[in-house]
Amino acid sequence: MDTTNGIRFLEMHQPLPPDTQLSEQTIKTFDEVRRHFTMNPEPKSVALMLNAFGEGDGFGVYQLVEDMLLRQDRDLVISSLEAALQSQHYGVRYWCANISAVFPSEKLVAPLLRLLNETDRDMKIVALIAIEQCGRWLPADALRSFSENEQDDELSEMADQITRKLPRE
Repeated sequence: MDTTNGIRFLEMHQPLPPDTQLSEQTIKTFDEVRRHFTMNPEPKSVALMLNAFGEGDGFGVYQLVEDMLLRQDRDLVISSLEAALQSQHYGVRYWCANISAVFPSEKLVAPLLRLLNETDRDMKIVALIAIEQCGRWLPADALRSFSENEQDDELSEMADQITRKLPRE
């Protein structure tokens, strides 16, 4: 794998298909691309990688993308996450919310809070986990409002616990 072919592969897979339609060869190539850009950081690869997540777990490969991103410019990763968290593709939003927990930033608070409006419980859980990492920038009233209106008691309690950890206003 080289940079040109890695970028080309990612450009053609925005996003990858859901796991139910993902071929073994495609996920193997995605993993080769991930490994290449882990060892050879390339700014162009960041947004492309974040927008390549399909629905599912990529047969365990999606979890490894974080390693590649940790070797990239932090500000670039955060600005790319900020955009990708607003993707129309569920898999992109879901995995970028997961990754956001490792890159806490004030820039990610608003897009993560918007994910709490989704109907999917798993999306809300990963958003809350990432939101907790952004605590010092978090407006407590937004989390309180979510907690008061959330029908799922576990999610409401999770938001309450995060709110209790926030510095007093």
